[in-house]
Amino acid sequence: MTDRHPVVTTEFLLPPAGLIVPCQKPKVIGTWPSVITNDIPRLKSALGKCANQTQEYLDWIEMQK
Repeated sequence: MTDRHPVVTTEFLLPPAGLIVPCQKPKVIGTWPSVITNDIPRLKSALGKCANQTQEYLDWIEMQK
């Protein structure tokens, strides 16, 4: 009699495309140093949000392994 072993397959499901959205990139309006300093907080905020989105996705992928 032959032992039968069940076939095991692994599926990796990616999140829906709408979950990962492009990062919002604020427009830099300043051309002079004094005006650019007003743009820096907006840029830092946008980059921080984008980095968080990316990290959440990477964490999710890691949990699927």
